[in-house]
Amino acid sequence: MLSSATVSGHDLVLTYTEASSLGLDAINTAPAAAFAVSSASGVAITVESVTVSATAKTVTLHLNRAVDSGEAVTLNYTRPATGNDVLQDAAGNDAANLTNQAVTNNSAADTTAPVFGSATVSGRNLVLTYTEASSLGLDATHTAPATAYAVSSASGVAISVENVTVNATAKTVTLHLSRDVDSTEVVSLNYTRPETGNDVLQDAAGNDAANLTNQVVTNGSAADTTAPVFGSAAVSGRNLVLTYTEASSLGLDAVHTAPTTAFAVSSVSGLAITVESVTVNATAKTVTLLLNRGVDSTEVVSLGYTRPATGNDVLQDAAGNDAANLTNQAVTNNSAADTTAPCSAAPRSPETIWY
Repeated sequence: MLSSATVSGHDLVLTYTEASSLGLDAINTAPAAAFAVSSASGVAITVESVTVSATAKTVTLHLNRAVDSGEAVTLNYTRPATGNDVLQDAAGNDAANLTNQAVTNNSAADTTAPVFGSATVSGRNLVLTYTEASSLGLDATHTAPATAYAVSSASGVAISVENVTVNATAKTVTLHLSRDVDSTEVVSLNYTRPETGNDVLQDAAGNDAANLTNQVVTNGSAADTTAPVFGSAAVSGRNLVLTYTEASSLGLDAVHTAPTTAFAVSSVSGLAITVESVTVNATAKTVTLLLNRGVDSTEVVSLGYTRPATGNDVLQDAAGNDAANLTNQAVTNNSAADTTAPCSAAPRSPETIWY
């Protein structure tokens, strides 16, 4: 008859009362598959091996993981339907089945905080991996909010954390970012434990993870191999703006860009237009050409761009993918209409003639 069931770490021990001094049968006993151990935590437990101490009248189930001190554990034993490999005494009397048998938990309390292991980013997901003694892992219910994390890029382009997801048993924390991280970016991370409340980064036993300061993040983002794509061209007065679509959050290259001579602007009016300067807004993904004169609202304007044959000063994205040439590209004319009438010159005063 079962006297007690206790668990400590990996070992669950069943103690039986047995009249015979020979105790239990240590040779012909039930296999591991005859036992089922479950935890109210929902984290799986399997029995790896069964050891019987005949005279101590105990059955030790070695589990695949340590049981946490906070877990409520139950046990089932089902006698195999055939054969003599069953839980029995030395005289061959079979032990009864066990159904949802409560197990006393003597596991030592977890007092060790989770330890940071690594941080990696790929696209918009930054994953923190921790090592943690408890099989229950991290606390996925009470965890730190997005505001506890700060992600920064050496590019200077802002990154914010939109949400935080904790995988308890995988012991990972995934930060979903406001934008994709480019493969060339150098990224770092800060985590600051909230000063009040229980919503902090912690393990299932409530041990808090340490703060992180300027933690280097391994960048696993895929390289950008797609060139910026021309979207539109519009002129207003002396400013002609080209807008591009570009996969990378870093946008266009504002340092190495094409010179004024790479662009040609023409008007069907026949009046010459030259480009005086080129300004690139990297994150807005625009190229602004400052023209030598204002374009009249009635003019039909077109644009050409020819990539310079040599050197790296070309229209390109931050990853170095070159934009395509443009030939006779129509330009939307947003110049304000001229509503001012021409003015005649003031009459000159007649000159006084002296004789």
